[in-house]
Amino acid sequence: MNEQTTPRLTVALDAAERYFATRLRADLWREASESDKTNALTQASFLISGAFSFYDAAFALDESTGEVVWNARVVAAVCEEALWLLRVDPTEYPEALTLGLAEAGAGGASAKFDRSFVAPMVCAASKTLVGELGVFRDSNELGTAKATPFAC
Repeated sequence: MNEQTTPRLTVALDAAERYFATRLRADLWREASESDKTNALTQASFLISGAFSFYDAAFALDESTGEVVWNARVVAAVCEEALWLLRVDPTEYPEALTLGLAEAGAGGASAKFDRSFVAPMVCAASKTLVGELGVFRDSNELGTAKATPFAC
């Protein structure tokens, strides 16, 4: 795995159309406008690229054309993320959930923060598809912290 030489991850609209042609329950993709599909693929590519450090097996260089060819599972992961983004806006969560607030109190004025409650930016299907082709940079590795009652 060499992050500095990992090529830009992009999935062309025609490749996504081929993927969704045989995917069950992809009506949302089929009904979306071409513009929404393109935007979803672009955002999905950025999110997947930012969430994973890819191993060399995730892509290859086509010697005859010089083009990067991504492993079919990485392409599928981007497509699944794009479909998920058409359903969900991962940036629209209550602020407390985004910050990882798991519990709050009033009488004792305490709060518990747990990074596992932070809103996901990458869908589970994408994580599964990438699998051993890369390492997921999990924001939950920050662990949990429990605040003590506020001192006055």
